[in-house]
Amino acid sequence: MVVDHDSRLIVGNRLCGHPNDQQAALPAIDTVPPELGQPKAANLDTDYFSQDNLNGLLARGIDPYIATGRSPYHQGWRAYFLDNPDPLPEEASIHEQTAVLAT
Repeated sequence: MVVDHDSRLIVGNRLCGHPNDQQAALPAIDTVPPELGQPKAANLDTDYFSQDNLNGLLARGIDPYIATGRSPYHQGWRAYFLDNPDPLPEEASIHEQTAVLAT
Protein backbone atom coordinates (compact mmCIF):
# COMPACT_ATOMS: atom_id res chain seq x y z
CA MET A 1 0.00 0.00 0.00
CA VAL A 2 1.00 3.61 -0.50
CA VAL A 3 0.53 5.89 2.49
CA ASP A 4 0.68 9.67 2.62
CA HIS A 5 3.32 10.60 5.18
CA ASP A 6 1.55 13.61 6.68
CA SER A 7 -2.04 12.39 6.86
CA ARG A 8 -1.27 8.66 7.22
CA LEU A 9 -4.07 7.98 4.73
CA ILE A 10 -3.79 5.10 2.29
CA VAL A 11 -3.63 6.70 -1.17
CA GLY A 12 -2.88 3.62 -3.28
CA ASN A 13 -2.83 -0.14 -2.94
CA ARG A 14 -2.19 -3.32 -4.84
CA LEU A 15 -2.41 -7.02 -4.04
CA CYS A 16 0.13 -9.38 -5.55
CA GLY A 17 1.23 -12.97 -5.18
CA HIS A 18 4.96 -12.54 -5.72
CA PRO A 19 7.25 -14.56 -3.43
CA ASN A 20 9.09 -11.38 -2.41
CA ASP A 21 8.26 -7.69 -2.28
CA GLN A 22 10.69 -6.42 -4.92
CA GLN A 23 8.19 -6.72 -7.78
CA ALA A 24 5.40 -5.01 -5.80
CA ALA A 25 6.87 -1.55 -5.15
CA LEU A 26 6.50 0.17 -8.52
CA PRO A 27 3.04 -1.25 -9.38
CA ALA A 28 1.80 -0.14 -5.93
CA ILE A 29 3.15 3.39 -6.41
CA ASP A 30 1.51 3.51 -9.83
CA THR A 31 -1.91 3.04 -8.16
CA VAL A 32 -1.84 6.55 -6.65
CA PRO A 33 -4.61 8.45 -8.47
CA PRO A 34 -3.28 11.28 -10.68
CA GLU A 35 -5.55 13.81 -8.99
CA LEU A 36 -3.56 13.29 -5.76
CA GLY A 37 -0.30 14.15 -7.51
CA GLN A 38 2.99 12.36 -7.94
CA PRO A 39 4.77 11.13 -4.79
CA LYS A 40 7.97 13.05 -4.09
CA ALA A 41 9.74 10.28 -2.18
CA ALA A 42 9.40 6.59 -1.40
CA ASN A 43 10.50 5.14 1.94
CA LEU A 44 10.80 1.38 1.57
CA ASP A 45 12.28 -1.37 3.72
CA THR A 46 15.07 -3.71 2.64
CA ASP A 47 12.68 -6.25 1.09
CA TYR A 48 12.03 -3.75 -1.73
CA PHE A 49 15.67 -3.00 -2.51
CA SER A 50 16.62 -3.71 -6.14
CA GLN A 51 18.29 -1.83 -8.94
CA ASP A 52 15.02 -2.03 -10.91
CA ASN A 53 13.14 -0.29 -8.09
CA LEU A 54 15.84 2.39 -7.76
CA ASN A 55 15.78 3.02 -11.50
CA GLY A 56 11.96 2.94 -11.66
CA LEU A 57 11.55 5.44 -8.85
CA LEU A 58 14.17 7.78 -10.31
CA ALA A 59 12.53 7.54 -13.75
CA ARG A 60 9.23 8.61 -12.13
CA GLY A 61 10.93 11.58 -10.43
CA ILE A 62 10.58 9.99 -6.98
CA ASP A 63 13.46 10.15 -4.49
CA PRO A 64 14.24 6.57 -3.37
CA TYR A 65 14.91 5.88 0.30
CA ILE A 66 15.28 2.11 0.40
CA ALA A 67 17.10 0.26 3.16
CA THR A 68 19.94 -1.82 1.70
CA GLY A 69 20.27 -4.21 4.63
CA ARG A 70 19.47 -4.82 8.24
CA SER A 71 21.41 -3.68 11.30
CA PRO A 72 22.41 -6.32 13.84
CA TYR A 73 20.36 -6.22 17.02
CA HIS A 74 21.47 -5.46 20.59
CA GLN A 75 24.84 -3.85 19.98
CA GLY A 76 24.31 -1.05 22.46
CA TRP A 77 24.41 2.67 21.88
CA ARG A 78 28.22 2.96 21.81
CA ALA A 79 28.50 0.55 18.88
CA TYR A 80 25.72 2.40 17.07
CA PHE A 81 27.60 5.72 17.21
CA LEU A 82 31.12 4.27 16.81
CA ASP A 83 31.24 4.24 13.02
CA ASN A 84 31.96 7.53 11.27
CA PRO A 85 32.20 6.65 7.59
CA ASP A 86 34.16 8.84 5.22
CA PRO A 87 32.06 11.12 2.99
CA LEU A 88 31.01 9.60 -0.31
CA PRO A 89 32.83 10.68 -3.46
CA GLU A 90 30.85 12.85 -5.87
CA GLU A 91 30.65 9.99 -8.38
CA ALA A 92 29.04 7.58 -5.86
CA SER A 93 26.32 5.37 -7.36
CA ILE A 94 22.69 5.62 -6.27
CA HIS A 95 23.20 2.27 -4.49
CA GLU A 96 26.07 3.69 -2.43
CA GLN A 97 24.12 6.87 -1.66
CA THR A 98 21.07 4.89 -0.54
CA ALA A 99 23.19 2.57 1.61
CA VAL A 100 24.57 5.58 3.52
CA LEU A 101 21.09 7.00 4.09
CA ALA A 102 19.88 3.65 5.42
CA THR A 103 22.58 3.34 8.07
